[in-house]
Amino acid sequence: MEKGSGTLRSWGGLGAWTAYVLAVAAAAGFASVVSLAQGAVVAPGSEEAVATQTVGAAGAFALVALLCLLTGVFEEGVFRVLALDALGLACGSDSRGRVRAAFASAALFGLLHVSVGDVASASGVVSCAQLLLKPVQAGLFGLFMAAMYLRMRNLWTLAGVHAAFNLLSAGPLLLGGGVLQTYVTGSGSDLALLAVTTALLVPAAIAAVVRIR
Repeated sequence: MEKGSGTLRSWGGLGAWTAYVLAVAAAAGFASVVSLAQGAVVAPGSEEAVATQTVGAAGAFALVALLCLLTGVFEEGVFRVLALDALGLACGSDSRGRVRAAFASAALFGLLHVSVGDVASASGVVSCAQLLLKPVQAGLFGLFMAAMYLRMRNLWTLAGVHAAFNLLSAGPLLLGGGVLQTYVTGSGSDLALLAVTTALLVPAAIAAVVRIR
C-alpha cells in the first residue's frame, strides 16, 4: 500500500493528476471572480459586505477555509471511507469490483449534489442543462477521489485535496458574497463554466479508472 510522503509522485500514482484537478479548480475560481466583477458586485450595505468588515479579510478567509476543510472531511469520510469500503465488500476485491465500487460511490456523490430545490428551480433549457451537468461534474471529481482513496487509504490526504478543490473553485465567490443557494441559476455564463470544468475533469477521471485497475 502506497502512502503519501509529500511529493506528487508518491500520491498513489495520482500526484500529477491531483495537481491538474486543483489547477482546474483554480481556473474555475478565477473565472468566477471575473464573472462576479462584471456582474453582481456586493453592495456596501449587504450582509456579505458587513460580515467582511466585521471579521476582516483574514478572518473571512479563515472561515471559508475552515468551511471547506470541514466539508472535505465530512464528504470524504462518508463517500469514500464509509460508502466506498461498503461498496467494495459488495462488488468484490478484484479490479472489476473496485472499478464498480468506485463508479457507484461517484454516482452517489454526484446525485447528492442536486437537491429538491435545484430540481424545482429548473425551468428552461439552460437551467435544465445545469441540473444535468452538475451531478456529472461532481461524479467525475468523486471518481478521481475514489481512486485516490483506493490507492492511498488516507482520509486526511483526501480531505485536504477536497478542501483545496473547494477553496480554489468556490472560495473566491464565498469571499465575494456571490454564491447562490442553487447551482441552477439559468445563467448562460454559469452553464458554460460548468460545462468546461466538467469536460476538463474527464481526463482525470479516466486516469483514475486506469489507476484503480
